[in-house]
Amino acid sequence: MTSPKISVLIPTYNYARYLPEALDSILGQDCTDFEVIISDDASSDNTAEVVAPYAARDARIQFQRQTKNLGMVANWNWCLQQARGDYIHYLFADDFFIDSSALSRLAESLPCGRIGSR
Repeated sequence: MTSPKISVLIPTYNYARYLPEALDSILGQDCTDFEVIISDDASSDNTAEVVAPYAARDARIQFQRQTKNLGMVANWNWCLQQARGDYIHYLFADDFFIDSSALSRLAESLPCGRIGSR
């Protein structure tokens, strides 16, 4: 399996109401060489139910519900540890791309190949 160009990381906690707009903005990108990693930090809202249909229809979306609250920084780090992309872009649950070419413009501005090693 080849690595995606960009890993879009979404660490979230009780932001289910914002996730559809965030996910729709990612899936509407003209660049398709990405993965989406969502880590739900043991939310008490319906985050899992909101994400499930997106993950079911697009294999690039990976979802993990943490069994206990990791805390903000640990949740960000968990996302980062799962990332396989050449580049990382954090998109927080209440954020979204306003332009469908945001990821392609980002990818074009980055050098080819991996920087450093894992």
